[in-house]
Amino acid sequence: MTVAYTDITTLITAHTKNVRMQALAPGSIFNAAEAKLTTAILVPKDAPVRSGPRSRRENAPDVVARSTRFIDAEYLDPALIAPVIGVLVKYGIIDRAFPASELISPYALSRPG
Repeated sequence: MTVAYTDITTLITAHTKNVRMQALAPGSIFNAAEAKLTTAILVPKDAPVRSGPRSRRENAPDVVARSTRFIDAEYLDPALIAPVIGVLVKYGIIDRAFPASELISPYALSRPG
């Protein structure tokens, strides 16, 4: 098995071309218009890493204070994917509709616990 990251449109299109792929876990949506720091890493003072891709060094407590708490979904819901399939059919990106549950690994279909 190979595991990789992809977007939902690619996964749907691949499915209609008989490429065997399944979603194993939910992903995130990034909205550039509301872009905020959603991930930060804290390192010890003597760590060789001093900064990330930001242009200036920042004080860790300040970074944490500005960060947005982000919670990923715990499972995949076919009802949230079905409208995307409908739009792709409507605009001719894919040639047929299919049940969204076909895209999702059975392990990712149910709520944990």
